[in-house]
Order: sequence, then C-alpha cells, then structure tokens
Amino acid sequence: MQQQQQQQQHQNWLEMHEQVETQKTTEQDRLLEKTHPPIRCSQRANYVTIVIIKSFTIEWRINRCDLCVLAAGFLTRDSRIVERKKPGMAKARRSYQWYHIYHHPSGLGKALRGRKKKNKGLDAG
Repeated sequence: MQQQQQQQQHQNWLEMHEQVETQKTTEQDRLLEKTHPPIRCSQRANYVTIVIIKSFTIEWRINRCDLCVLAAGFLTRDSRIVERKKPGMAKARRSYQWYHIYHHPSGLGKALRGRKKKNKGLDAG
C-alpha cells in the first residue's frame, strides 16, 4: 500500500516537473533563472529591473539608448570595481601556497632532517 502511494507521488511529481520544464522556454525565463543569486531585497529589485530590460533588448532588438527606462535612471552601469593586488599576495585576497620546509622540492628538508641535535641535558658527555 505504501509503495503504491510512493509510486503515485513520484509519478505526480514527475508530471508536475515536466509541466514546469515545458513552461521555461522563453529567453526571459532562462535569464531570470540564471541570474537569481541570494541577495537583499533592494539589490534583487535592481537586479530584476536590469534583467527585464536586457530581455527586452534581446527580444525586441532595440538599443538601450532608445529606451525611456535609461532616461529614468533604471538602467545604470555596474558600479563594482576590481580590487587591487596587495604586496605579498598572489592576487587581491589569495595568498601564496604555503610549503613546509621538510616538503620543499629543493631537498633542503632532508638535509635538516638528517642533522643530529646536540643534547644539552645533564647526562651529556
């Protein structure tokens, strides 16, 4: 009985999933699906307006400068800038890979490992 219910639920889910997939055919739906990061409401609102305007320009093949939306100030340039590289770092925030001296490819670690320590304790000598 439970197996039949599970099979029925699975079949219902598959049918519903197929219906949803057939609805995602337009370019606008694909753009919105690709560009939906978890961000705050105000940022998401700005992001959605940009996606809608881009979809209009793709669908209707019009220039962005012809849109009245551009004059209204809704379509703006992305204000993020590239962070500069810091000295001592591989990139802006990425540090160099750390090598322990014993694992260094020059073989220096083997020389240091083979060195015997001098015993400075009471039972020395």
